[in-house]
Amino acid sequence: MIIVCGTFPMRVPLPTIFKNKNMKTTLRLIIFSMTLFISLQSFSQTLIAEGKNWSIKNGYYPPSGGSTYGTKSSRIEGDTIINLIHYKKIKSTWDTVWTSNDGPDGFIRMDSTKKVFFFDGIEHLIYDFNLQVGDTFVGNSYLANHLYTLVVDSIDSVTLENGVKNKRILFGNNISGYPTEYWIESIGSTFGLISTGFYLCIADFDFELLCCKNQNELLFMNQTFNTCYFSSVGINSTAADNISIFPNPTKNNVIIKSNCIKSIELSNYNDQVIIKKTVDNNTYSIDLTKEPKGMYFLKVISDKGQSVKKIIKQ
Repeated sequence: MIIVCGTFPMRVPLPTIFKNKNMKTTLRLIIFSMTLFISLQSFSQTLIAEGKNWSIKNGYYPPSGGSTYGTKSSRIEGDTIINLIHYKKIKSTWDTVWTSNDGPDGFIRMDSTKKVFFFDGIEHLIYDFNLQVGDTFVGNSYLANHLYTLVVDSIDSVTLENGVKNKRILFGNNISGYPTEYWIESIGSTFGLISTGFYLCIADFDFELLCCKNQNELLFMNQTFNTCYFSSVGINSTAADNISIFPNPTKNNVIIKSNCIKSIELSNYNDQVIIKKTVDNNTYSIDLTKEPKGMYFLKVISDKGQSVKKIIKQ
């Protein structure tokens, strides 16, 4: 290094640390490791904590009719660096009815502004937990690489299964026929960890969060299903085939017919039980006249078994 003082150049010896390229590389690695450690600590109590897992009901509606459901369990396991950015790995497996798949399915990160991104070769914005009432969220669906918008209707808090309160963001009603979406800060969307706004981007698919756990501690349970595993394979098909519901969609009454209905339970999209009745008949009528428009879940128990049906109130 040469410093020019007037007309007389002087040679000033470089500090040893700057002479040694290996030392400069080591310094960068130390700084990077410290940054990663701080990042990992900040994530330890958030949506994407290590060991957290979600069970999600996945459905497919083929053009020929009918439906197929299975449960996909996703978990956060391990770290990786992509383009000098820290991500957590998402791995997944299907229940015993489906072909297993150990992933990783992709990578997820949360930044300092509580925005959450999913990376599968392209980075998709899937959450922003700093939204306020009236804000518009513009997300990018990984399913179709398609932009979608959600408008915040209200914000409140909800108590998790472990007694801890979490911020909840509820979005305005949609016209897709699906339940209203809401996010819980340490749980994610009611449609699953990475399936936010899916109903605005694709057709013939259905996603619904069944439960969420941190290690073995239960944090969230979908009260409609009350189980972490659901599959159309193994359900008593005779029971499902023998239950008819009409008209559906409906504007007021809906009639249920089956062989000896034992009981019915109707819940709304917030998992609130509206009607719960013991029935001993082949026919039962439900009056939805005073209920708001949207999707409802009807659990029917008959002498042939149990079935859960969706009802749309127009």
